Amino acid sequence: MKAPSLFLIFFLTLAICACENPWMAEILESKTVTFNSNGGSHVSSQTLLKGERIQRPADPTKNGFDFAGWYTDNESFYEPYDFDYVPIMSMILHANWDPILVFINSSELEEFLSGQLINTPSNPYIIKLNINDANDMEKIKETLTSDENTGKYVILDFSDSTITSIRDHIFSNCYTLTGVILPNVVTNIGNGVFEGCENLTTINVNNNNTYSSKDGVLYNQDGTILIACPSGKTGLFIIPDSVINIGDYAFPNCSKLTGITIGKNVAAIGDYAFHSCISLTNVTIPDSVKNIGDRAFYYCTNLNNATIGKNVETIGDYAFYLCLKLNSVTFEDNIEADKFAESAFDDELYDVIYTPNNIEVKGTYKKDNSGSWYKL
Repeated sequence: MKAPSLFLIFFLTLAICACENPWMAEILESKTVTFNSNGGSHVSSQTLLKGERIQRPADPTKNGFDFAGWYTDNESFYEPYDFDYVPIMSMILHANWDPILVFINSSELEEFLSGQLINTPSNPYIIKLNINDANDMEKIKETLTSDENTGKYVILDFSDSTITSIRDHIFSNCYTLTGVILPNVVTNIGNGVFEGCENLTTINVNNNNTYSSKDGVLYNQDGTILIACPSGKTGLFIIPDSVINIGDYAFPNCSKLTGITIGKNVAAIGDYAFHSCISLTNVTIPDSVKNIGDRAFYYCTNLNNATIGKNVETIGDYAFYLCLKLNSVTFEDNIEADKFAESAFDDELYDVIYTPNNIEVKGTYKKDNSGSWYKL
């Protein structure tokens, strides 16, 4: 018979002591409470003896947020924890936070940010701006892109502003911008307004007669034109079936998009629509599409395969130019030579497609190891 282990002897000794010593029983039934501050200041854990309640700790702090209580649920934050309750087991309490909404004008933005600490894209300062001069947007852009504000992230709420027109590229490459709420009265939004804003994940508009938004993506009012997808969107994006046109500069520099599913009713893909979407590897143009605009997939450097639907009538200049890894293109049907820009693809694909010996365009074209195209 094997001798009992030291661990077993130790455990049995504790159990016997607990029966004879109430204090030891309390130790054996102790519980640990851990506080998850969700990005706020540190809160120390507590060890409770039998029958003890959790002592409410001092409220943690977090830049740009007000503390909103402790919860057992870290997702819905449905009901705050009751500190009069005696816990029966170890547990984790999670901090809930409410964003601080700052009301300032454009001239005060620089001063406000100068007094703020560096934060993260997931914890932005939410700033409500009421402006009525388009030039104020130029000043805002200068403030947000200045070296002094590097590492400070904001959501800008323009909903109550009286600006009706936003010019092309006004906030392009504004890395500090993580979200924007457009003016309720805006009637004209230019191309590429938020191009290259790599941390921007939501573009929203409320109560507007010209535009709408869904899941942080901007559309026209009835959802038939996709106008702007924020450059910070990640993963796969599925274009809704309501969309008929993908607008110019709709997905510019969406470098974190790894896949795109084009809706079955899309008829046109605009100029520069997906340019510099460098994480895309495959694209299928559905049969509903008739026109692919100039530079539509320009500089999609990791694109390997492209399938062109059977009803495509035109492919614009440089549509797939500088897609450096593109090595397979499939045409589901023929396309007339004068509707297919010679510069649409790199190298000499156009010449291979329209050689006298190639009776029809339809088919798959591959690039060999030397970089030359041939038809399968």
